[in-house]
Amino acid sequence: MTPTEAGTPNLTPPKGGTPNWDVKVESSKEQTVTFRRLWPFIKPYTGALVNAVICLLALSILGMLGPLPGKILIDEVLIGRKLPLLWVVIGAIVLLALVRQVFSYLNSYTIRYVGSRLVFDLRTKLFRHLQDLSLSFYDQKQTGKIMSRLMGDVSSFQQLVTGNALSLITNIFQFFAVLAIMLYLHWKLTLVAMATFPGHLLTYYYFRDRVRELSRRSRDKWAAFSGSAHEVIRGTKLVKSFAAERREAKDFVHELKNLFNLGIDMGLQSQHWGIGSSMVELVGRVLFVAYAAYCVIRGELTVGTYFMFQSYLGMLHAPVMSFVELISQIVPALTGMERVFEILDMRPEVQEAPDAVSMRKMRGDVEFRDVSFQYADGEPVLHHLSFRAKPGEVVALVGPSGAGKSTVANLISRFYDVTSGQILVDGVDMRKVKLRSLREQIGSVLQETILFSGTIEENVLYGNPEKDHDDVESAAREANAHDFIASFPDGYRSEMGENGVKLSGGQRQRIAIARAILKDPRILILDEATSSLDTVSEALIQQALERLMKGRTTFIIAHRLSTIRNADKIVVLQRGRIEQIGKHAELLAQDGLYRKLYSPQLPTRDAAHRPERAQQVA
Repeated sequence: MTPTEAGTPNLTPPKGGTPNWDVKVESSKEQTVTFRRLWPFIKPYTGALVNAVICLLALSILGMLGPLPGKILIDEVLIGRKLPLLWVVIGAIVLLALVRQVFSYLNSYTIRYVGSRLVFDLRTKLFRHLQDLSLSFYDQKQTGKIMSRLMGDVSSFQQLVTGNALSLITNIFQFFAVLAIMLYLHWKLTLVAMATFPGHLLTYYYFRDRVRELSRRSRDKWAAFSGSAHEVIRGTKLVKSFAAERREAKDFVHELKNLFNLGIDMGLQSQHWGIGSSMVELVGRVLFVAYAAYCVIRGELTVGTYFMFQSYLGMLHAPVMSFVELISQIVPALTGMERVFEILDMRPEVQEAPDAVSMRKMRGDVEFRDVSFQYADGEPVLHHLSFRAKPGEVVALVGPSGAGKSTVANLISRFYDVTSGQILVDGVDMRKVKLRSLREQIGSVLQETILFSGTIEENVLYGNPEKDHDDVESAAREANAHDFIASFPDGYRSEMGENGVKLSGGQRQRIAIARAILKDPRILILDEATSSLDTVSEALIQQALERLMKGRTTFIIAHRLSTIRNADKIVVLQRGRIEQIGKHAELLAQDGLYRKLYSPQLPTRDAAHRPERAQQVA
């Protein structure tokens, strides 16, 4: 029974939060918390960031010195006709420009380096956390959405640093320093110049929430869009088999159009924000020019001081405009960081006990003791299961679809924890065994073979990276895979394509078996490993599986009688309960579910021995 059939798995949410990814936009207080949570990532680079701030402060000071040569040029050289000062002024201008370039280069390099390192660190932490999350997380999240968080949203961290965020410190310094200079030069003109500053605050508060909400919606829709696109591309064969290319293309364009419209709306809001701020600045400049001209005409200001004052006015407005631009960058960046921390706040359902022990070498004794299980918010899937698989035994799990067979296999690998009861491994409660030491000794061969892009050898070595080529070849021979591998031009170094697309189904299965052989597990799970294969492939794989099963505790999930008739124990499940337990011959002799399921598969020569009732049921 799948999680979808049984209910929605539970994801442990952040404290006071919600497991749903479509969460509300954070308040300003919650944004402060986000900044506080970023600090552990930023802390290792505080030295480099301090150097960047020093460079920015130096650039600000040099910028404030910039208008001084211009004032001297106008008042002393041009109006005062002091020609020797011309070369001094030109030298000062050139020197200031060169020094500014040096500090600008150092600042740019430092910020870019730190920003890239922060993204590297956060993406590493997020990926490792994703590996630690339980299977229930992946049961209900699209791969595309997860990738959107890992790649797109994490990049917003770099934007917080490289997107002029550090300039906020220097902008504050520059604002008050320039304001002090302007007040010293002419306090009345300074007050006139600042008359429109409240207008900037009004535009900020008016547009901030609109841009933030659109940013949140845009990121959520992009994540959903990426997830859908990933599924369609992965299922291209199915799409083509149903001649659904046009339908998928139509749906793709429809979703893309919605994203396009949302992007336009977001761009327009940002543009309106910028226009509003520019208009406020324009009004301020008009007032300033009118009053400044009046002061020059009355002799309260020199022409050089007027131009110097005008330059400083630009420097006074620049931090304000930079702040508006910075906010337009920070709002979507914070939205992305919120989405990243939503994942980092999730805790795996299956957690290792503090006193968990490591089992270096299992015997493979597995016992289900009154085990019940249900997915969170779902109906119970398993009810009071009790059975035992002794070391080296082969236990088959059979039953109709939805009986709970795959759930039992998932519990053995501890992808989920039992709701009640115990699963004992060598007499120890599985929940008291270190997860790594448990899963290192469990191997699986599934119906849907999962292979990675790369060479055949790399995929076999995934079972045990410490082995060498000879071990890989030996495992491939046992899996009946060596002959077809050797027939490829590059042999074991042949590229398989995504998920082994260049191999047949039977070849992929034999690669998976070789991988399991190389792992050398004590417990083996075979989940429909020979279904949907042709007769020749099934025979080869069955031989390989028999070699793999030898000496290992094996759990087989299968519908074909040929794969389970020699099992030491057959557990018959129906609706999550054990209906029968026994060997093939014993169960076939009973008038129960097992005989109803497998009578149609019995050879014709056995027909005479089938009870009439069994024939009618079949």
